[in-house]
Amino acid sequence: MKNRASKQHFSNIKGSINYQYEENKRGTILWNIYLEINNIYLLNYNQYKYYYKLLRLFLWILKI
Repeated sequence: MKNRASKQHFSNIKGSINYQYEENKRGTILWNIYLEINNIYLLNYNQYKYYYKLLRLFLWILKI
């Protein structure tokens, strides 16, 4: 049951990324994904710690 719920959650995230991208043509898909991951982090750090660490790594690579 939990697995089914999380799949639904991630499909909601994908829909939300598409919606944000359509709403703001100046934005990029990467920026919208960044916003979504930050939202996940704020909602529940423990459950999504892994994704947050990936995000930090990605931003660190961009800084170089």
